[in-house]
Amino acid sequence: MGIFDDDSCIPDRWLQDNNLAIQCNHAEVAADRLSVSIPWKSSARPRYNFKDVWARDRKVLTRLRHDPVKYEAYLSAVHELLKSGVVVEKPPDQSPHDFAKFYTAVVPVFNLNRTSTKCRLCLDARPLNTYTTTTGDGTGSTSMDLFGTLMLWRSFERASCDDLSKAFWQVLVRGGKVDDKDTDYLALVVAGHLVKFSRVPFGTNWSPWALGSSLEKIFSSLPAKIRDGVGYYVDDVLIGASSISQVEASRISVVQALKRRGFDINEKKRFHNLETARSSIGQDVTVSDVTGMDGLQMASWLGYRWFIGPNCDNVDIKLPNFRLPREVRMSSLRSITARLFDPLGLVAEASWR
Repeated sequence: MGIFDDDSCIPDRWLQDNNLAIQCNHAEVAADRLSVSIPWKSSARPRYNFKDVWARDRKVLTRLRHDPVKYEAYLSAVHELLKSGVVVEKPPDQSPHDFAKFYTAVVPVFNLNRTSTKCRLCLDARPLNTYTTTTGDGTGSTSMDLFGTLMLWRSFERASCDDLSKAFWQVLVRGGKVDDKDTDYLALVVAGHLVKFSRVPFGTNWSPWALGSSLEKIFSSLPAKIRDGVGYYVDDVLIGASSISQVEASRISVVQALKRRGFDINEKKRFHNLETARSSIGQDVTVSDVTGMDGLQMASWLGYRWFIGPNCDNVDIKLPNFRLPREVRMSSLRSITARLFDPLGLVAEASWR
């Protein structure tokens, strides 16, 4: 029996002390990042295309200069990319041809209603994706399974759901052969800057495999008792157990293992039912029954709404809010279909986060 295996809620102080312990251990460990190679279909490689991508970038800048708000949001996103440490910028004395062998265009996507990121830089990775497969190079298999993770989540009495910060960017891309480096095919032209990724970008057809195989390696190294309670889907990690103390103990081990490989947990996006009374877990209630409860939180996780509180642990399906235009075009139908069958945008034609 753990120290918090009864129906009482776990003390806030205990949670704070454990989070502090995790943070202190983080500072002591240097990241030993995992790496992957691009899973090419064959020896064929995409052709050099700098002029075409440069011209597309010029058009984007010309268009955005007519909208100062979007233009500033775009430049802010570009600045964030340049200082992120995941791309290398072309030296002034190097030609575009010597810097990279293939370039990918960037498409800015705006949501000015957001309080944080108002512009996302999305890769148009379609040309590159025609030369690569979705898995490869024997570095490990991935068991990313949305249904399996959801079932694991609801099968445990106690669960903690965590979000990995910029997860794809924490996996290195190997240099490849001396005369044919993989990173030479991961270059971008964005706001006049020529950069290339040294980490896994979001938006290629092999990005989910690259992240999943890396997480699989990390979690498979954990003791069986901990590993059996860990699930994940893309950058969402689940830690479950039958007791509060076991979840917290497992979480410390999981977070430390992730940190050693360069991954960080976003504590602000953590949700758990560790403070919920045991008698309230698994009760057959509706959303209307719990709405208005004291201390109620609503988390959004893997397409579901999770209502959590001292006396509430309720899951509800989060349905997309479709607003059909009067004139339905093919682009609208694609968007609606994607929201139903690809809610995380893993197979979107142009996506990067």
